[in-house]
Amino acid sequence: MRKNKRGHLPGLPKGRRQHGNMIALVGAIGAGLLVALLLFALAYTRLLGGNQEQRTAIEAASLAAAKDLGRIVLKDDHFGWVSLSDYAPTGSMTKAPDGLYQPVYSINTILATIRLDMIMADQVAAATGNPASIATWKNLADKDYNAAMTAKSNLSALLQNSLLPGGDPNAKDIQGVAVLPYVSAENAYKQNNMRGTGGSAYVNGSLKLTLGCLDGGSETTVSVPTPSSKASLGGAPTQNGKYMSFTNYPYNGKNFVFTAAGSSIKLIDKKNFKPTLGLPYFVPSVVMAEADQKFFDNGDTSKPARIVHSLSCAQPACITDPRPAPGLFIADFVDGQVPKSIDRPSDLWNQSQLNAGPNPASMQTPQGGDYNGPGSTGTLVPDSSLGSSTLPPANGIAAAMHDWLRQGGHKVNIDSVIAMVNGVGLPGGKFQANQMYKWRIDQNGNISVTASGAFKEPYIACSENQLYMQCTDALDEIDASLPPPGNKTSPWALYMKDECRQWGDVNGGQHAGQPLPVTGTPLAYNPAEKWIACLPDALPDTAIAMNGNAGTVKLGDLGAMGSGANDRSGGTIATTPLPVYRLDDFAEPGLVALNYLYTQGSPAGGIMPPQYLQNGAAVTVRFRVELANVSTPTVEGHVKK
Repeated sequence: MRKNKRGHLPGLPKGRRQHGNMIALVGAIGAGLLVALLLFALAYTRLLGGNQEQRTAIEAASLAAAKDLGRIVLKDDHFGWVSLSDYAPTGSMTKAPDGLYQPVYSINTILATIRLDMIMADQVAAATGNPASIATWKNLADKDYNAAMTAKSNLSALLQNSLLPGGDPNAKDIQGVAVLPYVSAENAYKQNNMRGTGGSAYVNGSLKLTLGCLDGGSETTVSVPTPSSKASLGGAPTQNGKYMSFTNYPYNGKNFVFTAAGSSIKLIDKKNFKPTLGLPYFVPSVVMAEADQKFFDNGDTSKPARIVHSLSCAQPACITDPRPAPGLFIADFVDGQVPKSIDRPSDLWNQSQLNAGPNPASMQTPQGGDYNGPGSTGTLVPDSSLGSSTLPPANGIAAAMHDWLRQGGHKVNIDSVIAMVNGVGLPGGKFQANQMYKWRIDQNGNISVTASGAFKEPYIACSENQLYMQCTDALDEIDASLPPPGNKTSPWALYMKDECRQWGDVNGGQHAGQPLPVTGTPLAYNPAEKWIACLPDALPDTAIAMNGNAGTVKLGDLGAMGSGANDRSGGTIATTPLPVYRLDDFAEPGLVALNYLYTQGSPAGGIMPPQYLQNGAAVTVRFRVELANVSTPTVEGHVKK
């Protein structure tokens, strides 16, 4: 580079010198901003990550608490076992005295079933001429409703107490295992919190669980009555054929409000959580979980920079019990004829003499054990559970109809019930002699009937604390060509056993009101003349012979062996060879080798009842022709008192 005239190097232009300084300044500022942005991004990422992890943790806590709420079961005097969810008979804590497990009914199932029972009572009454006996059916549905109000209050209290940090000692699942929703929720929160960034921690003891409702409701698992045209919904909303939770569906002056329990456990928008709602009543089932999380800056755990409160809501699930075999309604006519005025089931509670005849039925119940079963210890005592221990027989059968349909739950089809009572499906369109009819309810609520020879019936005792009805001279056939009183022909006696009148082992006895198994050896009978004889002297008097027409028999107060198969009033021993006609009711003893499941015992831990999967006897009805004595060898029937 050339020097100037004075020998010096030329200087740089003033503008270039300033431009270089600006570049350096901008670079320094940019680097500083970049570092600040990186630090902010890191802090923001940690903040977002912390918030997301906290949200995940509190959601896990609410779901864990909701799951536990659905596990809790409560023993109830009237219904047996109650919960937010149905459970099949698989739990050891539900074991009845006979060693068989009992089912658990959700409070929604109970309410939906009662509402359906009320509707069916009105529908059946309208279809059969509004007989007075249906009042008994309606009264039983009202009693169930009152009991449900008690059960829902007790269940609500138990659920509320279970959410406390210490839980409730009565909160247990079907296996008897303690259920602690608070502990489960806190553990779920902590386990999810451990996966965090390390810049935050759970505030110990800050978890709070609150039980409440869901504003607007949600779809439940209980079905509205079918067909929907007879469901009497009054415009109330439904979803997919199911009732909505926290919505009132009144019927006949009774309020029906279902709780939130869907097909799966799920999160609920916290905006829709309400501690209470303006409803006649409700069972709170939506749980809100709240917890505090403390956040630290720069790893300094000595003092949190902030504390963040979070909450989440969830509802439990209801596992629907399909009820594969709710039990049989059985009727048979074993004496070679059928009452002329009894053609179909509706006649059982609609026939005039059965409704208001001169001879009321005796309502009894076995106490101290089953009545007239092998090795049974029960004795019959008057039963006033239907309002009186003496009622028209039609009232007893209407009660049994209610009890049988109640076994089917909330899915029973109303039209199918109407068809059943009107005799639809009966071979020949009406009852036939020497036939046994068995009605069953399938899992979709539809009713079907099968017919078989009446002699195929195995031994069926009356369960402890259940209903036994007997009525001699229940109705008479009238021969209009003859003057009274000789115009009465073929007087009929009527016998009924309702094995499902009382549920649970508190009120329902050792079998808890469950249907009796009907597997076993058929009754011995003479196929030629259809009479039954006793075994020889060397064998028990109460057994029945395979063949032959001579032996010993106890003659009790109603004839051969009294009420049922056992002699309950002394009786006498007849040793002369004579044909002994079918005993005076349908609880006739079978062979010595009969497979009578209830008296054989079960494993100490209990088992699922076999009649849960295979229909047992819920109700059995039998008409008998009354005989003045046993000296007429050509006529069948029971021995008239």
